[in-house]
Amino acid sequence: GAFKSCHPCIFRITHAAVEPVGGLYPLVSTFAQLVAKRFIYHSELEEVPSNEGNVTAGAAGGSAQPRQHARYDTATELVHCYTEIKTLYYTSALHEQVYVLMHEALSRAEVQCPFEIPVMQFAAVGVAMSLGGGGKEGVWILERAIPGKFHKYINNNSLAPNPRLTAPYLHIAIFLTFCQHMQYMFTDKRCLITDYQGSQTILTDAQISTRREDSEYFSSGNITNLLDDFDSVHVCNEWCDYFGI
Repeated sequence: GAFKSCHPCIFRITHAAVEPVGGLYPLVSTFAQLVAKRFIYHSELEEVPSNEGNVTAGAAGGSAQPRQHARYDTATELVHCYTEIKTLYYTSALHEQVYVLMHEALSRAEVQCPFEIPVMQFAAVGVAMSLGGGGKEGVWILERAIPGKFHKYINNNSLAPNPRLTAPYLHIAIFLTFCQHMQYMFTDKRCLITDYQGSQTILTDAQISTRREDSEYFSSGNITNLLDDFDSVHVCNEWCDYFGI
C-alpha cells in the first residue's frame, strides 16, 4: 500500500567527504538532473459537505473526497528506504550479470548477436535525510532523472511482456523476459527481477521475486509463486533460443 511522491531535486556538495568509491555506476550526485522521492500512503476517504454545507457524502449533492497523502514517521520511512535501496542494489546486480554472461557467450563463439541488444541499466540512487527542522524532516530517495517516455514493461505479478506495449517497446519487453530466464538460471532458480519499468535506457522501481524462504529480505511486491510457476509459465523467445537456454 505504499507509494512515492516524486519531486525535482538539486544536489549540492558541501562536504569533501562525498567522493566516488568505485563500482560499475557513478554516484547519483554526479548527475545534473535528479529527482527526490518520498514514501506516502493513501488515507481513507472522508465525507466532504456540499457547497450548501449541510449535505454529507452519500446524500444528494455530497461527495467522498480522499484526504491528502499521508507521510510515514521517520523510523518507518527509514525501513521503507532501506528495503527500496536494497532491492535496487540487487536488481542492478542481477540485470548487469545478464549482459556479462551474454558478452562471455558471444566472445566464446566469436560471433555478433544478430539482434539489436537493448542497453539498459538501473538508475543511480542514494538516500538523503534532513538534519534540521523547519518542516523539512523526512527521508528521501535521490534518483537520476529518467528522460523520455516511461513504460511498464513487465508487471510484478507476471512473466510476460505488457500486452499494451507497441514496438519498439514490446521488443524491449521481450528482451527483458529473456533476462528473467537468465536470472532464473544463474541464481539456481532462486530469484529474478519483476516489475521492469522505465525509459528505453534507464530502469527503476523494480521488484525481486524469490523463493518463499527468502521472501523476508525484499519488499512486499515479492511474489514468490512466480518462481514456482516459472517452468510452466515462461514463454521462451528468440533471445532464449539464440543463447541456448
